Amino acid sequence: GEDELEDGEITGTLEMINVHEGTNKFHLYPVTPSRRVVCQFPMELLDQAVRAVTRYINVAGKFHYKRWDKFPYAVDVTSIEIYPPENELPAFSDLRGIDPSATGDLTSEEFVRRLRYESA
Repeated sequence: GEDELEDGEITGTLEMINVHEGTNKFHLYPVTPSRRVVCQFPMELLDQAVRAVTRYINVAGKFHYKRWDKFPYAVDVTSIEIYPPENELPAFSDLRGIDPSATGDLTSEEFVRRLRYESA
C-alpha cells in the first residue's frame, strides 16, 4: 500500500552517505530499537551531512512509514542538527553547583519533596 507520511524528528548516528550523481542519501542508525532509516536530503544540506558522518545527529523532515510498521523506513530531510562529540559534553560532576539558586529558599530535600508530591 501507499506510505503513510508524517512530520517528525529522529536521533541517531549517520554512518553512510551517498552523493553519487545527486543521490544525496545517508543511513541513520537510530538510538531507538529499529533498523536504519534512509534519509534523502537536499543539496543545501550537503556540507552539514558530510560533517555529520559518524556523529550523533537529530534529523527533522517528512517520515515515510509502512502502514504495518511503527518505525519510519525513510525521511525526506529538512534539517540536520549535529550533536557535540561525547568527549566534549560535560560530565555529571561538572553540573555540581552550576545554579545554586535553583531551589529558591527551599533545601534540596524540600524542593524534591514538593516536586514529587505536587505532581501526584
